[in-house]
Amino acid sequence: MQIKLRDEIRTMEQIIQSRVDREFTAADLESMAYLNAFVKVKIPPGFNVTITYRILGGTSIISRCYYSLPSSHEG
Repeated sequence: MQIKLRDEIRTMEQIIQSRVDREFTAADLESMAYLNAFVKVKIPPGFNVTITYRILGGTSIISRCYYSLPSSHEG
């Protein structure tokens, strides 16, 4: 199950990286059939999802996604 889900995510990542805009869109998410099925099975309707977050002490870089997250203490 995890392998198939990761393969779908990596395939979508390659598609997005090959585009000029490189933006992840709602259409991209909706086109990921296995991910959508997984979420529907694992998170039933009406289920409250607890959000956990972390405050960064310094700038962090997510290397595979090419994102730089500023520190929570920066502007």
